[in-house]
Amino acid sequence: DMQAGKTALIYAASAGHTEITRMLVDAGANKDLQDMQAGKTALIYAASAGHTEIARMLVDAGANKDLQDMQAGKTAVIYAASAGHTEIARMLVDAGANKDLQDMQAGKTALIYAASAGHTEITDMLVDAGADKDLQDMQAGKTALIYAASAGHTEIARMLVDAGANKDLQDMLAGKTALIYAASAGHTEITRMLVDAGADKDLQVARLLGAGAGWQDSSHACSLRWSG
Repeated sequence: DMQAGKTALIYAASAGHTEITRMLVDAGANKDLQDMQAGKTALIYAASAGHTEIARMLVDAGANKDLQDMQAGKTAVIYAASAGHTEIARMLVDAGANKDLQDMQAGKTALIYAASAGHTEITDMLVDAGADKDLQDMQAGKTALIYAASAGHTEIARMLVDAGANKDLQDMLAGKTALIYAASAGHTEITRMLVDAGADKDLQVARLLGAGAGWQDSSHACSLRWSG
């Protein structure tokens, strides 16, 4: 259409019309066309809305699993993970979708979205599938563990630590670790778990540099000046 640039397949998939979607796919409809409103494909709409059978049908028919929309640069697996659609997220990962692709809006991965939203089962699935636990988003330099600790998602934080997530990574925005976020937010159980797991209790906040290699090295990020 001229308003949103959506095709019949996109409308059918987003509305959950399974039989119509199947008929259009069988008739050779282009599965990877992106609408002009948000740059989303039929698969992205199906994954976002939780239409499992339609999403599987499109993947089985060869739809591109890693296309990013134009609005936020998110893929189908990122939309499924952030919305808590476990079965779709698992199906996409099993079909070979890129687990570690970062969206273009905030640089977040499917694991970061799942962990920050408290979707335990999806987080567990992504960790088991080998998703990078220590990737930092481009918005704040936070990891999945930092988001989970900040939000008070105890089971997810423990799961990430047990899987070997770096407990002492500092975010770019404030130079804070998961332990610092948990302690400052009053999440007692997460704080205790991180301390018991060996997180650095005495690491001090140091705002990290925001560009290039600078933010990887906090040695010059903060200085103290004493006046007599």
